[in-house]
Amino acid sequence: IANPAPTLKPTPKPTQLVVQTSPPSTSFPPTISIFPTKSIAPSMTPTASPVASIKVRIIVTLHNTPDILMNQEEQGMFIDTLVQFLNEQSGKAMVVNGIDVESEEMVVVTASPASTQTVMTPSTPAVATNVSSTINTTNTTSTSTEVARNTLGQRRLREVPGVRLIVILKVISTTLPHNLLGDMAVVAVEENQIDLVERFVRVGLDYPYFEKIDRVASFSADVPGVQS
Repeated sequence: IANPAPTLKPTPKPTQLVVQTSPPSTSFPPTISIFPTKSIAPSMTPTASPVASIKVRIIVTLHNTPDILMNQEEQGMFIDTLVQFLNEQSGKAMVVNGIDVESEEMVVVTASPASTQTVMTPSTPAVATNVSSTINTTNTTSTSTEVARNTLGQRRLREVPGVRLIVILKVISTTLPHNLLGDMAVVAVEENQIDLVERFVRVGLDYPYFEKIDRVASFSADVPGVQS
């Protein structure tokens, strides 16, 4: 008996997997920090604030200057000299950090007594009284002598050029009430006149503008100090 022929089964086709692709994304993923955020501790050191100054206005007049205003360099020397003088004279009572010149003008001032000229003036003839000729003669001679002595003492003060400045003192420290600061500066100038004049004369060795100064007059021109 012949063997039956084997039955042939169709070979199955391999399964095809269809993979659907999506278009590439154009967005970038968010950045992720792997480090913790560091907090900044507040500073324990206070921020330095500008020192408020008290403005004090005074008028200063330099006597016997050239008949011209100071230039910028000379004005700077004037400021430096006055600041140093006021701080040395006032001590801790008033510390001046600087000076602003508000205005400057030429003036005519009376010369100091050392620069005055003695002049003779005519005397008035004595008038006789109705007493006796002898007494009249004596009175006439006595009166004439007295008039002559008085005329010898008469002085005609000459005038010299000067410069008047309105200046603003910048006071950064004081132990005084603000409304007394102007008076304090004026008193320092007036009571130490020789010292201040000598300082300007020494400056005059390099800056001739100051070499003949013989007086520095000052007075307050301010209302109570104003902070700025």
